[in-house]
Amino acid sequence: KAEIKLKDGLLTAAMSGDLTNLTTDPKFNGKTLIKGASLAAVIKAFSPKTVLPPVLNQNLEIQSDVIASATEAHLKDLVLTLGDISASGEISADFSDIPSAIVDLRTRHLNLDELLVSSGVAQSGSTTTINSTSSSSQDQIAQSSADINAAPIVLPNTLNASASILIDAVTYNGRKTGNVLLNTDLSGGELTLQFSGLLPGETEVSVSGLAASQEGELTFEGDSQLYIGNARTLGEWLGADLSPISKGVLKNIKSSVNIKASQKEIQLSKINTQFDKSKLSGAATIALRKRLGLGISLSLDRINLNSYLPKT
Repeated sequence: KAEIKLKDGLLTAAMSGDLTNLTTDPKFNGKTLIKGASLAAVIKAFSPKTVLPPVLNQNLEIQSDVIASATEAHLKDLVLTLGDISASGEISADFSDIPSAIVDLRTRHLNLDELLVSSGVAQSGSTTTINSTSSSSQDQIAQSSADINAAPIVLPNTLNASASILIDAVTYNGRKTGNVLLNTDLSGGELTLQFSGLLPGETEVSVSGLAASQEGELTFEGDSQLYIGNARTLGEWLGADLSPISKGVLKNIKSSVNIKASQKEIQLSKINTQFDKSKLSGAATIALRKRLGLGISLSLDRINLNSYLPKT
């Protein structure tokens, strides 16, 4: 049994088990337990300038069965806990010339209401508001955003990794949604991403694309698909009151868009949205700076306003 403390006790790791084949091919078979009072504090200890969300300032615990050798490692029956969030699964790693890793995690429930509160976002009824902050705090937030935009981000080309993260249910505004799935694959310095989620109102959303580093800047190119079976139900979940609008509209909405993003701007092109008997198309650009810039060019073929105006 061995115990290791890192960075003045911010993180402790304990291992117990059997170590065999010491003279030929050493192998370890046992268990590990890693604990930290704050994941944010651990990351800051190794990277002081890293800008982190407040939600990471929670206790961390990792426990798992371990099978490891000089060339590979497997973490089975893995349980990872961050505050009240718990995920289970397994991780495999291969230490060849180009190291690789496979991560498979699943969490039964993610409570966004609690996360938003811990991150400084308070919810009152169906309205989401940001907790008041001093002017100096606002300046720090703006400076942090500028630091993120200015900091070079390089995806490693000497590592292959894939991850699958499944969330069975998400709670927001006091209501649970369907499952959320994120699949990623890193290879040759490029990151393939696939995201899908089931939301209230028979809503299905998906995003897929490719992220890469270009001249020290992280970029993303992909597309998004959205289907909303009943916008009224989705609106209730998001805190929007659509009750004044006729019940016969805003159903079976289909939308697609191409996405091209960098640390400086987000470009939305080939916007194609069909709702009721109307079609909306066009493009938009969002400039990511201290004062956001927004450019929109949209075309609506036709619309019956009487169906959307409150009845008097």
